Amino acid sequence: ALAGLEEFTIEATFMLRSIDVNASVRTIASQWDGNTNNPGWSLGVTGVKSRHKPQSIILQLVGLNEDGQRAYEVVASNLKPELDRFYHLVVNVKLSEIDSTGITFRLQSLADGAEPQTASVGHTVVKGIDNDAAFVIGGRDMKATNHGWDGVIADVRLYSESLSLPQLVGGRSPKTDAIIGDWRFDPKALTKDASGKGRDLKNEGVLPSGVAAKEAAKEAIRDASFDAFIDFCHVLLNSNEFIYVD
Repeated sequence: ALAGLEEFTIEATFMLRSIDVNASVRTIASQWDGNTNNPGWSLGVTGVKSRHKPQSIILQLVGLNEDGQRAYEVVASNLKPELDRFYHLVVNVKLSEIDSTGITFRLQSLADGAEPQTASVGHTVVKGIDNDAAFVIGGRDMKATNHGWDGVIADVRLYSESLSLPQLVGGRSPKTDAIIGDWRFDPKALTKDASGKGRDLKNEGVLPSGVAAKEAAKEAIRDASFDAFIDFCHVLLNSNEFIYVD
């Protein structure tokens, strides 16, 4: 388990193949057993029958509100990742700030050069999300398979501060080395923590296999290269200097 994170940033690169046909969440990462009476947090994508916007990014929190009462809440971004497309997601959390500056989401498609989707959302949980649950990528503690991920998670990084995007370059803030863990799913060291903090993961059926991680890396590179090629062709075809030859 990780230390209490009442201020943190999580970023991940992922591709989602499907959403749950009911209300279960496809979980990107979590430190929570899924029991709304137990503290924790979970980041994922809503199912078809969710009370919130289907196929959207949510952050689930269980902790204490300003009155010191146990509270469960869903912080809904309403940001929708399309299926079978790679995205980079950054979520900044500062529980002490309950207005819209407290939690921000940024979802960026890696395939089509679209503008990033962003959302800033208020919340009621202000502390007390600390727990002894395991940090899990692609699911929840206690192997709650009905909330597992379907698709690819290419990398995940976790920081002990709410960092701005410029600060994320290199995983460092102006004050200190804020990175907690950096999991890149290298096929040669699938569960290794690349941050040097020694927080290696245990593969218990939640993480992608070495083959899946390798193919994900290839697909991400291929998508980026093909996207650049398409952009280049568009420039040529729309240029006044372009010469058309039969």
